[in-house]
Amino acid sequence: MTLASGCSNSYETVDSANTTSTTTNAAAEQSADAMEKFDTAEKLALEHVTVFINGSDVETKKKYIEENIHPHSKAAYQLVTAVLSSDQKFVNPKVIETIEPKDNKKADTLTLIRDDNNKEVIVYIVEDKMSWAFSSEDDSEALMVAFEEARSEFK
Repeated sequence: MTLASGCSNSYETVDSANTTSTTTNAAAEQSADAMEKFDTAEKLALEHVTVFINGSDVETKKKYIEENIHPHSKAAYQLVTAVLSSDQKFVNPKVIETIEPKDNKKADTLTLIRDDNNKEVIVYIVEDKMSWAFSSEDDSEALMVAFEEARSEFK
């Protein structure tokens, strides 16, 4: 396709195929980066549920905390390692959706996981580490408010 400039006698040739492919390639790269980011977040979120919440081996949980929990959250998770009860476990957890949070929720991604009993957990991922998780079953009013706020971001 050729575009002619009407203001002068000069003409500029624009190859729309190359322009489109460059734009498409840039979009594909961004999309691939986003997919990789979401895949990593979903893997970490499911691991949080299966290893930390559902798991029963304290040593495995400690290793998980050391390797996968963001430094600013490690101390809190180290405290609750041994006190998770069996009623907090998720039955057949599945990733429902992973999103980039709106209004900078201090996370790179939020992943919503739901189990067979419709219990949900939202996992915050920061810098490729699990930062925090809020459950639909939290006892604290403040934690439930945080869960509902984060939950409203999902479809």
